[in-house]
Amino acid sequence: MSREDVLAEVVSDPKLRIPFWKLNQECRERFLEFLQGTKTLPVTYDPFFKAVFHPDVHPERLSSFISSLLGIQVKVKAILPSEDRLSDGDSLLIMDVLVELEDGSLTNVEIQKVPYAFPEGRMSCYSSDLVMRQYARVRGERGKHFTYRDMKKVYTIIIFERSTQIFRRVPQHYIHRGSTKFDTGLELSLLQEYCLVCLDVFREFPYAKDKNEQTA
Repeated sequence: MSREDVLAEVVSDPKLRIPFWKLNQECRERFLEFLQGTKTLPVTYDPFFKAVFHPDVHPERLSSFISSLLGIQVKVKAILPSEDRLSDGDSLLIMDVLVELEDGSLTNVEIQKVPYAFPEGRMSCYSSDLVMRQYARVRGERGKHFTYRDMKKVYTIIIFERSTQIFRRVPQHYIHRGSTKFDTGLELSLLQEYCLVCLDVFREFPYAKDKNEQTA
């Protein structure tokens, strides 16, 4: 089918017409090319990611995706509103979704188009923002009965399309999970944890014969 034929079908479909025109020009063109069979969908882009993984439509997909990255079983409860969350207005951010897990934990899934100069500071600020959002919400719900034991983990998941040079120091790994550790061996379960995924490093790995949720 020609581009004009595909476009005519999309705009004549009441379920597709409005969502289609809400996409930016680049995403509209990519969607039309997908329908023509000439290109795949860039699922890492915000509108396509949310269409594929939206918990109201496909709750099991986002839960499985986050579970495979964190290495623990989670169940997504809902996507939270983002109006009052921390944002630096950077147009290089491809996708950013904040979700609440079934146990009350918060998870931020972010995909960056290009590496930032100081990803450590950015990740720390986003993680702290998740902690404070949860604190405000839980304290408001619990009132005078609130204790800090009511606070749950927050997970910051950042997926780099192009990772910074520091990740090249460990080229045998494309998923990095981290949390606060103490040099004495003291074990405290602090709230903030991180998962960093380098898509460019992943693409350099040979095709995995032992296919699993992380390599699929």
